Amino acid sequence: LLNPERQLKTKHKELNALRGRMQHAIKQQLQRPRIALKNMAQQLKTLGPEQTLNRGYAIISNDSGAIVRDANMLTNGEQVNATFSRGKVALVVKK
Repeated sequence: LLNPERQLKTKHKELNALRGRMQHAIKQQLQRPRIALKNMAQQLKTLGPEQTLNRGYAIISNDSGAIVRDANMLTNGEQVNATFSRGKVALVVKK
C-alpha cells in the first residue's frame, strides 16, 4: 500500500496531465474553424472582383448597372461604363 500523501500527489499529477490534454484539445477544436474561416476569407478575396481589376482587367456595365458578359448584348452608340482598379470611365460602343 502506498501512503495517502503519495497517492494524493500521484493523482494530482494525473489530474494536471489530464487538464493539460483537455486544454490542448479544446484549443485545437477552436483553432480549426478559425483557420478554415481565414482560408475561406483569403480565397474569397483572391477570387473577388477587386483582384481581377488589379490584374489589369476591367468590368463593363450598361447604364442600368448590369455587367456586360457578351459583346452581342451591346448596340452601336450605346453608352457603357468601364470600371478599372483605379477609377471608372464612360464609353460609347462602336460596332
